Amino acid sequence: MLKKLLFLVALVALWVALLWFAIGIDLSKHGNVSLVAMHLLPPLALWASWLGWRAWQTRQQAADEAAEAEATRTALDKQRAESREKFDQDLAERRAGVDFRWLQVRDLSKQENTESLAMTTDEMTVTLLDEEMSEIADETADAWPGVQLTELFAALLAQCPAALTFPVYLLGPSSRAFADLSRMVCAARESALPQLETAWPQNIALGAVLGLPQSSASPQELIDLCATQPELPGVLVLAFESPLSNAQHGEEEPNPETKQREQWFGKAGQALVGMLLTSPVLPSVLAQLGEIAPDGAHDVMTPFWERTQLAPGMISALAPLPADWRQTLADMPMIAQLRRPAWIEVEEKARPTQVTQSLRRLLELAGINAALIEPTFQFGGEASDEARAPALQLSDSAWLIHNAGGVAVCGSRLAGVGSALSDAGMDLNPINEGTNTVLHAGDCGRATPYLMLGLAAAKAAELQKPTLVTHFQAHHVAMSFVLPASA
Repeated sequence: MLKKLLFLVALVALWVALLWFAIGIDLSKHGNVSLVAMHLLPPLALWASWLGWRAWQTRQQAADEAAEAEATRTALDKQRAESREKFDQDLAERRAGVDFRWLQVRDLSKQENTESLAMTTDEMTVTLLDEEMSEIADETADAWPGVQLTELFAALLAQCPAALTFPVYLLGPSSRAFADLSRMVCAARESALPQLETAWPQNIALGAVLGLPQSSASPQELIDLCATQPELPGVLVLAFESPLSNAQHGEEEPNPETKQREQWFGKAGQALVGMLLTSPVLPSVLAQLGEIAPDGAHDVMTPFWERTQLAPGMISALAPLPADWRQTLADMPMIAQLRRPAWIEVEEKARPTQVTQSLRRLLELAGINAALIEPTFQFGGEASDEARAPALQLSDSAWLIHNAGGVAVCGSRLAGVGSALSDAGMDLNPINEGTNTVLHAGDCGRATPYLMLGLAAAKAAELQKPTLVTHFQAHHVAMSFVLPASA
């Protein structure tokens, strides 16, 4: 304010000087009022104009700063919204899963306490190898598990004929050609068809038999089968191998290398694992399919925006099936839910503390994939919102399925897992509340990871709690959760 008054005084002084000495007016010819107006009004007018210009400039600057701040805020909000959308999309992709509908484990070789794994329900069956059939003759070794496959398909056919139209993904012994295994599966399926009350419809094709890729984390493969093929209602997974038959026809006395392998993988065993997995959107598609007229026509009065269909490819695959087949598929209860795994590489000479830290991080990642942990959305290095509390938490887990190894070698692995569970607040004893497939099932070869998933699904259904699967391999460890159907 003082600056403005000084500027006014300077203007008045300058104007008076100009008026008296430069212009040289005759003061005697003007009255007092005229003289005052003559001396003050011009500088006051100039001063007021200067004040108005300064006020306009200030307002304009403030408006420009506000517009710039708003543009910055809008751009930041847009970036935050885009980042949040990508965060949610990535999280949804990580949490994609498949639903267990049916499980069959046949000819599981008897090991230590294997009897505790046996079960028989409509949706889950685990049968042990008959002692009388444990000695597999040379001439029938290559034929296994032909009869067992026929029984498996017959059981599935009796419960849900529609499942035989799903593609069959097969993983068998690496020593046998896939073409031979595929022919055996097709023959077993054809042998089971006569048990259907009516002839198989000519216009309905049986599912193709395809090879199942084998990677470091089998749950990832199974989930990707449905995620990458959204038109598939479901898949039938078959995995089998019999190291037992190879051992019976090998050396009578195991060599040191065999004994070393048995410590880590268990005694030679065998298993046939069959799993029916369906897409999470299958119930919605079946419900929508029931609302469509049999001939596929819509009411002409129905607006086109109400005729949109969920998963049209899946509807096209299910629409030709008889209505009662679709109903049996809809009536099949969900046993459990399989979620994506997380895995890490583990160095051979890693210190125990490093292994525990790696397993703790691995457990956290698997928990996020299973929606047992809600991650906090961060933007600009800071948390933008609080993490929501999940319906189920890591501490709700009630069982562990693992292949840490035999009694002589599993100590360090179980110690690392136990420490990781404890650090995560999980009151889960790896020994008393866990199934070591190395001891309980033995070495089932390439079928082992799928056997572990099947046993985890059975435990999740039995306990109605999440089950943790920890799969140790040569240079890495994978963890995944199998959730109960109610999750």
